[in-house]
Amino acid sequence: MPGTANAVRGSPLCTDACRVRRRFSTSAAAAACRPPSAHRGLPPRRRHPRRPALIHLPLPEQPRLIGRIATWLRPGGWLLATVGDSAWTGTEDNWLGGPAAMWWSHADASTYRSWLREAGLLVTAEDFVPEGASGHALFWARRPPA
Repeated sequence: MPGTANAVRGSPLCTDACRVRRRFSTSAAAAACRPPSAHRGLPPRRRHPRRPALIHLPLPEQPRLIGRIATWLRPGGWLLATVGDSAWTGTEDNWLGGPAAMWWSHADASTYRSWLREAGLLVTAEDFVPEGASGHALFWARRPPA
């Protein structure tokens, strides 16, 4: 899995990343990547599971969410996380050309690396994913095998 940053270059939500998550993560995390047709037959409240987005949560809440995500993984299960590479909190007006402002809050890569380790995950690879004049940190982390 190291060296796969090109698969997610430009968007942490692209199809290739979802394929990887379906293969290597738990069923709860993989469900977030299922195509809409895979949700047919589920009760309405379960059709669109809440998908935690770290970089849209206040910084003090992010370590706790990373800890929760670590518990969703099976022993030996993988987490692919695309997060901030440098610390920044603020808004971006007219996000994606629309009328809304998007709020962001992310730590730097070394902080995310320590939060992943504190959650009991083994960071096996890290890469930089460029976007415009900056970019994101991409982490492969694994829950230790039983």
